Amino acid sequence: MHSKEVIRVERDANHIFGFDQYFKKVPDSVKAKWVKQKKNIELRFIQRIAANDKAFEVGYYKTTSTNLAIGQTRTGYGKFHVLFRKENGDWKILMDADANESTNEAVFQAAKPME
Repeated sequence: MHSKEVIRVERDANHIFGFDQYFKKVPDSVKAKWVKQKKNIELRFIQRIAANDKAFEVGYYKTTSTNLAIGQTRTGYGKFHVLFRKENGDWKILMDADANESTNEAVFQAAKPME
C-alpha cells in the first residue's frame, strides 16, 4: 500500500517521517492493545486528480474504534492529503498528510462519498 519512499506528515504534531520511522513509530505495547479492537475508516473527498501514473486526493476521514473487551467505541475525524504513484503497475502512497482541522461529522458528511 505504501511506497518505500513514503513521506508521512502529521501536521498537528509538526512531524515528518520516512518509511522506516513511520512504520517503527508505534510501540509494541500499543500494537498489542489493537488486537482487542475493531477499527473502521471511512473516506469522503473534496478533490481527486489523476493522470497517468500519479494521483492526488484531499478529503476527510472518520475513524471508529471499538474496544471489544469493554464495548467502548470512539470516533475521530480529520482532513487528509494523499499523493499516489504507480509503481510496477500498483498504486502506492507516496505522501500521506493529515490534520484534525476541527473536522466533525457535519464537515465529513458535506464531502463526496467514495464512488
